[in-house]
Amino acid sequence: MSDWTARLSEARAAAERELATQLGGATLCQIHSDGRVTGGAKYAEGRLVALADLQRRLRGADVEPLAVVREELARWTADLERLRAQERPSLPWLAYRQGGVDALGDIIS
Repeated sequence: MSDWTARLSEARAAAERELATQLGGATLCQIHSDGRVTGGAKYAEGRLVALADLQRRLRGADVEPLAVVREELARWTADLERLRAQERPSLPWLAYRQGGVDALGDIIS
């Protein structure tokens, strides 16, 4: 297992634990249908999705991992900035995108 693969697997496992903690045994659908505030869960979900997407892009591909991480970080950052520029951005989606940006930033550092 390469250093990148191990690091990414550990980060994803941590993100999965974080999301499970935020959900407290419920599903995201249950939380949303109940109308509960989901900023923490959306942040954790964003972390997990960004890392899972990155794993898929790196799996079996002959690519430079750091370049792919930077591309993903740029994409997530652009989406976050697009949301921030809206007059009334959705706070859960801001949290989601911020989670992805933070997860990918952590992988680079």
